[in-house]
Amino acid sequence: MNAPALVFITLAAIWPFGHHRKHQDEATGTIQDLGKREVQVDTAAPIDGSEAKAMESYRAFLDLAERFRSATDSEEVKQLGDQMGRRVFGN
Repeated sequence: MNAPALVFITLAAIWPFGHHRKHQDEATGTIQDLGKREVQVDTAAPIDGSEAKAMESYRAFLDLAERFRSATDSEEVKQLGDQMGRRVFGN
């Protein structure tokens, strides 16, 4: 495939995605607007779990991260990366 055709195909693929902005609701604001908002945090609210459970979970994460960094097999890297993703972002 020649370069001009590749450029044309790429532009044609991304072209429709630039039109969503004109349909955005103006009331949604911007990230900069978030800095102007006051956020109330209830620090007295009980949190499920315990400090020991949090420490155990953090140690398990650090162990997983170390295993990921030292892994050499591509399948193991993939599996450990998936585990880290689930741990960080949930299922």
